[in-house]
Amino acid sequence: SPLEIEEAFSPWFPVSAAGNTARIQGQQTSLELKVIEPAGAVFSATALKEACEANQHSDILTRLAVVLPLGTRRFVMHMIPVE
Repeated sequence: SPLEIEEAFSPWFPVSAAGNTARIQGQQTSLELKVIEPAGAVFSATALKEACEANQHSDILTRLAVVLPLGTRRFVMHMIPVE
């Protein structure tokens, strides 16, 4: 049977996520991420505050993940620099 797949990465910059769109706010510009396919794929953003504190980091790492529908084998995402 198919397994649930989640693709993730963890930027140090502030992250927001809503549905199929996420934004990473950099020092000079932002990066907008948008999942184009499959339908139903969504972003989730989880602040890893406790792990950062435990490792004595003052900045907060955020785990940004794309949660894919069950059975999905790939996804298409656009990354667009935004000022």
